[in-house]
Amino acid sequence: MNYRTIRRYDDYISAHIALGQLTEEQISCWLKDENTVTVDPAITYAVGGIKLMVAETQADRALQILRISENNLKGLAPCPACGSMNFDKISSSVGFRDSIRRFFTGKQKLPQYQCVDCGEKFVGPATD
Repeated sequence: MNYRTIRRYDDYISAHIALGQLTEEQISCWLKDENTVTVDPAITYAVGGIKLMVAETQADRALQILRISENNLKGLAPCPACGSMNFDKISSSVGFRDSIRRFFTGKQKLPQYQCVDCGEKFVGPATD
């Protein structure tokens, strides 16, 4: 069975939480370079961190499980169109006007999300 890296972690606690979530869902996975990073944290970035390795055939499902879990932890509401928690944050650059508006009003632009299941775009609360 072939495995591929789907996430990288710089601490073993986050890596084990993700590993546990996937194992609970019967996803075949393991942590690569966990011992190296745990024993000598100074070389974390040299080895690329702790790698969450998942069977290639289950990688898409594993990413979906982790994305849903992260969105639940952030306290985000589900997609208004289909009710799914499977969505990504749409990155947007902050322009000059947005910077000036934020400086004078103290208000920031709310982030946008796009549902992976139905494609709906919606505005959510600020999470950063």
